[in-house]
Amino acid sequence: MKISRLCTAIALMLLASPSAAGSFETMSEEEVATYLLFGLDRHAPAPPGLSTFSPSAKPLTVAIAMVEGSQRAEIGRITVERTGACSFKAELSDTGALAVFRAGTFSVDFTALETVETSKTDDAAVTILAGAKMRCLASQFDGACGRLNSEDAPRGLWRWKIGPMEKNKSGNLQIDRARLKEAVAYMKGKICVR
Repeated sequence: MKISRLCTAIALMLLASPSAAGSFETMSEEEVATYLLFGLDRHAPAPPGLSTFSPSAKPLTVAIAMVEGSQRAEIGRITVERTGACSFKAELSDTGALAVFRAGTFSVDFTALETVETSKTDDAAVTILAGAKMRCLASQFDGACGRLNSEDAPRGLWRWKIGPMEKNKSGNLQIDRARLKEAVAYMKGKICVR
């Protein structure tokens, strides 16, 4: 697959409109955490040129692949595993020849989660997980763990959100914000109380 097609597809990615996604009531705890952290809902249809599939339910693994005709090339995986009453271990990895994702392993505790919002910093778009306790455990990029652990985590900044994205970005952003509020309420009201 051509690099330009890959970049174009990733720019449009990853999963289609959150309005096409499933209810949080029908999702596992790991799926709700995956939506909060990465903006991905494996139940939503992927845009043309991409596919998602789940090679494993425990731990939850969502694989992302480029599709061209009958060929499919996996480019990344997200694995999310529940580690406590309200805490999760998340791993984002590159699985293809091209390093597309900022790979790393993280722990996230949602016990004191208040809100999740999308925002911008000087250098990138971020998610603000207000109240969550985040820690980078490993990263293939020099300084990524140090930055998250000492600078970003105390401010609630999470730089690893991938989706959802589609052509109608303004409408998608409003739907995503509403869905993030639903996901926070579900995490606090149904998952963290167990």
